[in-house]
Amino acid sequence: MSQAAALRRWRPDLVYVSSVEALPQVRMLRLGKVPVVLHVHELGTALEWFDRGHPGMLKAVPDRIAAGSGAVARDLVRLIGVPAERVSVVPPHVPEPVPAGLRARAAAGAAAGTGTAAGPRDAGRPFVVGGAGKPSWTKGPDLWLLAARDLVDRLGPDAVRFVWVGYRDNRDGLEFRAMIAKLGLGESVELVPETDRPLEHFARFDVLAATSWEESASLVVLEAMSLGVPVVCFAQSGGPPELVGDAGIVVPSMSPAGLADRIVELRASMKMREELAAAGMRRVGEAYSRDRSVAALVELLDDCVASRSGSSD
Repeated sequence: MSQAAALRRWRPDLVYVSSVEALPQVRMLRLGKVPVVLHVHELGTALEWFDRGHPGMLKAVPDRIAAGSGAVARDLVRLIGVPAERVSVVPPHVPEPVPAGLRARAAAGAAAGTGTAAGPRDAGRPFVVGGAGKPSWTKGPDLWLLAARDLVDRLGPDAVRFVWVGYRDNRDGLEFRAMIAKLGLGESVELVPETDRPLEHFARFDVLAATSWEESASLVVLEAMSLGVPVVCFAQSGGPPELVGDAGIVVPSMSPAGLADRIVELRASMKMREELAAAGMRRVGEAYSRDRSVAALVELLDDCVASRSGSSD
């Protein structure tokens, strides 16, 4: 049987589309009244750009949309005009349980040097500020480096170190290296290439600086919180402040200096770091577990099939 013939005979009860980029293929399938659920992980400019290339498709094709965060849901309604009743938030989750050994290592590292407002941490162990992801515009590597420059100027190069996990040796990577050099941070920034074992590097962080301009829902933020690593992010970045809630620090404006202020406070207070570490682990377990995420998605899929079946009677 040819592929075309197989597709003509294929009559599923529902089609689940896992990304916006795959949505144009749904129309090619000519499935008639089969309900479609689209999982959206993009927001802001990414949604607007897709809508320019495929006008009206986000409103016309999916029967229901699973939004990766409340920020995604709001942008679908506000920017694209999708009816709010067709959008449901399906929370993200940490893909794999965090090994207890890594969590213990992170806790031990955080306790290695206490630090006070009057003096630096343990002289043999600088305070480690982490960042992660492909260093493209959305991740805000420029904001991260500007905060790094500010922190080095305030604390001195021996007191603080910066580790970015997920470096790629492409154009974005070369631009990232150029910014590091121009800011005089070559001795302070460590670049870790893309790896399938990122948590081992996250366990070295004393704080994760999530400096994204736009991010729908950050697994890096959830993974850091699950390790007991405090997170600092910007209020306007989309998903990260939603994930962090009151279990981290949300800077009200997109200000590298403001972010640096809060990191200085964290460095000076072991008590604050311990409280945020405990709150972060608790929040991930309660609000962003795999079971909770899967249950929300299954409920949406079942509801979509039931709604379409009921409307055809």
